[in-house]
Amino acid sequence: MQVPKFFDIIVHPRETAKAQISKVNMKEAQKTYLILGAIVGLFIALILLVIFSVAGSGSNQSGMDDVLAGLGLAIIIVVPVVMALATLVFAYITNGIQYLIAQVFGGKGKFETHFYVFSRTLWPLAVTGIIMFVLSAIPIIGWLIPFFWQLYVIYLSAILISVIHQVSMPKAFAIELLPLVLGFIIASIVAATIVAGIIASLGVGLIG
Repeated sequence: MQVPKFFDIIVHPRETAKAQISKVNMKEAQKTYLILGAIVGLFIALILLVIFSVAGSGSNQSGMDDVLAGLGLAIIIVVPVVMALATLVFAYITNGIQYLIAQVFGGKGKFETHFYVFSRTLWPLAVTGIIMFVLSAIPIIGWLIPFFWQLYVIYLSAILISVIHQVSMPKAFAIELLPLVLGFIIASIVAATIVAGIIASLGVGLIG
């Protein structure tokens, strides 16, 4: 059974990444992130509209329908635009961090190449993610499917990093996972600081 070319970067990541390196197009990459963000934003907007409709259905206040209609129109326009821009900004930040770490590890790839190649994974991963979500409903073993899929996604990203920056797989895994580890450490420190502050405040309040 032949896998559609749409999924080539998932099924044949090394070969596909090597081919994509010579096709770098930043405008195409940016458009991919913007469209994906807008679609996610549209789903969020529709969910918000349903919530507001349910909340407003029990109201008898005059003019409430007009307010909800105006609010709904604003949500449909604003949320997708905000999500599209936020997705693009987040993509620049995350790819930029990985690129800088790759440089520290001796990577030779360009930021544009890193950004573009990873943008080519968005739609295949989004479609496959939906499939995995559906398969997770299988009784007993369903939860194992997305678990092993996430492990493969980590492996897939490491392969792409290895090809883009011409580094070994161990270095590629380090480049990929180091930001996550650092993020977890920073988040833990912040959380511990907040909890310590709350406990200290409660202690002062009890003593007072």
